[in-house]
Amino acid sequence: MSIKKNIAFLVHTEYHLLISSSIISAHFNDTTTFENRIYNLFSKRKLVEGLNTHLVSNEFKVICSEGNKQIKSDLQEIIEFAPDFFFYFQEGSPINYYIVANLSKKGTKIALVQDGLKAYSIVNKRFEGLAIIRDTFRSYKHLFDHKLPLWKAHLFKNYKYGVTKEINELWVSHPDAFVKNNKKLIRKIPEISEKNRLELIRGVFNFEQDRFLTSGDDKVIFYINQPFYNNNNIAIEYLFLKKLIETNNSIKGVYVKIHRSTSEYHLNFYKKLPIVTIIYDNIPAELLVLSLNNSIVLSGWSTTLLTFNPTCNYYYNYPIYEKDVLLSQSYPFNPTDYIKVIDSVEAISFPNSA
Repeated sequence: MSIKKNIAFLVHTEYHLLISSSIISAHFNDTTTFENRIYNLFSKRKLVEGLNTHLVSNEFKVICSEGNKQIKSDLQEIIEFAPDFFFYFQEGSPINYYIVANLSKKGTKIALVQDGLKAYSIVNKRFEGLAIIRDTFRSYKHLFDHKLPLWKAHLFKNYKYGVTKEINELWVSHPDAFVKNNKKLIRKIPEISEKNRLELIRGVFNFEQDRFLTSGDDKVIFYINQPFYNNNNIAIEYLFLKKLIETNNSIKGVYVKIHRSTSEYHLNFYKKLPIVTIIYDNIPAELLVLSLNNSIVLSGWSTTLLTFNPTCNYYYNYPIYEKDVLLSQSYPFNPTDYIKVIDSVEAISFPNSA
């Protein structure tokens, strides 16, 4: 009888669980061969209740990283599990690196999985060297404060992607668009839209389309918001959406999927828009996008648009925004051949429109 391979995933958000479920479904779904464990590490908000994680993992454990006096022993459980493969999403997290550094010493293969557009973004960080020193100091202090000593020199280069020495593999959605600058193996994230895989993932999240798409799924605008920290950009966004809605008579409904970091001030602008349904739920937007037909999928630069539904038209409108602190340092890049980058309402249309 062969010995099972241990596979571990460290997730922080519902999106992370979505992508982890897709990877497990495509590569590690044989329960006679693999022991899958998912750890939800959180500081302020754990994953939603009622998830059917047993469909993709043998064990699911929640670990709080803040105010947890047992944090070291909780993390030690992951380290002692000594997985053959360890998948994680946030390279810049000091606690994540603490786990990675300890697992790497045990021979675990480390895989960093794409989270957002950072893997493709154009970075223009001023005084990057000083930022690295600052981030490294803060990260080691964070570990010290949590009684997680790391007796190893490591620079936290938070404006670069996939540079951590211990990483063996980089999993990205669009390998052809990823600029490889090291010897790490590049792997493609499996498409969640594959029929059997999608049904499995819907089961993990108890997904019911009618709960969310109350205005139907045909000829609608599905907008995924990004939290802005610049009031001018909030106003620009509002006027853009208002014009889009008011000048298009064929719209049957508008959905705005809210990012969990959106401020109340920002949220109030969406409430002023006509025929808008605001979706506050933390269900992954990707599952909603794959439920649409003949619709428009729009965002400033959300990763959700990297999930392709061939019946819809996709648009990024990040060129309309002012280059604030965030956009001036890390500018989005479109890694696909189906998302159109636009700067006007007139460039947006429904599929098959005249």
